[in-house]
This record gives sequence, structure tokens and C-alpha cells, in this order.
Amino acid sequence: MVSELAITMTGADADELRSLRNWLVQEDELRGHVVLVSDRPAPGTLGSVLEALSVSVGSGGAISVLLTGTVAWLRQRYGHRHPLSTTRIKVRRPDGT
Repeated sequence: MVSELAITMTGADADELRSLRNWLVQEDELRGHVVLVSDRPAPGTLGSVLEALSVSVGSGGAISVLLTGTVAWLRQRYGHRHPLSTTRIKVRRPDGT
């Protein structure tokens, strides 16, 4: 069974989302399954805004690899910063849970 998960990030810019994607696709179980999702361009703008990552995971260890990889990226990226960072990551299933 394959499940689509959406990863959103608040308190960070699009480069952070790209960085997380680049980190995650280094894992064999996730390579080819992590896609950047863009919102539609706003009227009068030149391009779209990165909105989320879409991750296809199957049964087995892929979800564990995704969560472990995300935590490792957070520690590497933000571990040296103030503990009250405003960056938040949400992982959601298509039904919103």
C-alpha cells in the first residue's frame, strides 16, 4: 500500500524546503519519492511559491526513514540556533491527519 504524505514548513523560506528535500532523497528508500509542490502563481507575479513536499511511502521502513531523516535534518540545520525557533514542520496524510 502506498500513501502520500504532505510535509509543510512554516517559519522558513523555500530554500529550507528544498534543503529538506535534498536531504531526504539521499536515502535509498525515499529517492524518487519526494517531490516539491508549488502553489499556483499569484496574479502579477513571475512564478509560483513552494508550498510543500509530497512524499510517497509504502509499507515497511520508508515512513521510519522519512521521520528519522527529517529529525536528523532539523538537528543538523537548527540544532545550533535558539531553542525557541519559529520553524515548524507538519507531516499530514491526505485525510488531514
